[in-house]
Amino acid sequence: MSTPNDIVNPQYCLCPTCGSKGKSVNLITLKSLLRPESLGNIRGDIRGDIGEETFNFCEGPECPVAYFSGQGTVFSKDDLTVRIGIKESAPPRTICYCFDHSMEEIRDEIAATGRSTIVKTITEELQDGCWCETKNPQGSCCLGAVSRFVRETKQALAAEPLTPALAAHAEGLSSDATVIDEAHCSTSTCCVEDASSSKGHKAGLFAVCGSVLSALLASACCWLPLLLISFGISAGGLSRFFLQYRPLFLVGSIVLLGAGFYLLYFRQVKCEPSSSCSKRDIRLLRFNRALLWVAAIGVGLFAFFPNYAGFLLADQQSDEPVVLVAEQVEITLQIEGMFCEACATIVQSALAKVPGVNQCSVSYDNAVAVCVVNSAAPPATKMLVQTVEAIGYRALPGQDSP
Repeated sequence: MSTPNDIVNPQYCLCPTCGSKGKSVNLITLKSLLRPESLGNIRGDIRGDIGEETFNFCEGPECPVAYFSGQGTVFSKDDLTVRIGIKESAPPRTICYCFDHSMEEIRDEIAATGRSTIVKTITEELQDGCWCETKNPQGSCCLGAVSRFVRETKQALAAEPLTPALAAHAEGLSSDATVIDEAHCSTSTCCVEDASSSKGHKAGLFAVCGSVLSALLASACCWLPLLLISFGISAGGLSRFFLQYRPLFLVGSIVLLGAGFYLLYFRQVKCEPSSSCSKRDIRLLRFNRALLWVAAIGVGLFAFFPNYAGFLLADQQSDEPVVLVAEQVEITLQIEGMFCEACATIVQSALAKVPGVNQCSVSYDNAVAVCVVNSAAPPATKMLVQTVEAIGYRALPGQDSP
């Protein structure tokens, strides 16, 4: 039971019962694990985690105290809704509360094989998140305690005579690379990912953004000139410039998109022994993955824009023959270098701005431009050819052109 005391313990970091140094624990842990009748003994309003008291966890294995504060409030292990594995002698003694691993499980594995895979197992399980602050009485990641227990168990078993089955694994008793030093894990964080994980998320986000940008550039030969023309700006040779680099941009877009999927879905993150641990933000991971799929759709739309541009520009292109009226003549040009409907629109827009041109129609399928001009003051065919070549295409006068 809890035993509030009006006398503040001057050594507030030391357990008032056994004298062991306490380990700071957040109020969310107490709120999650203390019995309802015990919560009322905490001073202040804990509903918003703004209690007046700060608590520590007593790690003494023989001590009945679970939590104590500098203000004298003490909670025993019987005040909790779960058993504290390190303070129990009867199995099962839970050591990993998020994934329900016990000390007995670890000892049996070491006794049978000479080594333990529990650290690796828990690290892999942590990829989907952890709940240490609300499930573990210590309010922090269990990997430090697990690693320490593995070392102590190996040392204890190493002192015992080896069976023939263990002889082959003797080296494993003193050389397990998957050991986590608890000193590297703070009391309020979870050993899910190290600093490299944060870099991995940033790299994944960079890959996603890079793939979209690369896809934009791959289709810039179509949409950029159209955009400039809509604002009355000459497209010049932009279409031809971006067209020559289109394969490179497409490959870059696919590679970056693939890197994004690898980093956000398949990359295995480990809590390195010599690195600081940080709590994994599952919401951020889900957001980044959602962003990845949105980017994948965007990449597809941009990368294949030249293939469906004709449907979008169908109302601007027509294969209907030009109808001549009085005082009008027709000039035909063979256009070379067009690779999508957007190119036809660019050529048509450029020719329509030539002085003396009343109407112009460009067919991408037939690679022909038909311009209707005023017979009284027609533009020179050479001027039309130069206009087409100025924007990056090639034009040849038709046989019936003047």
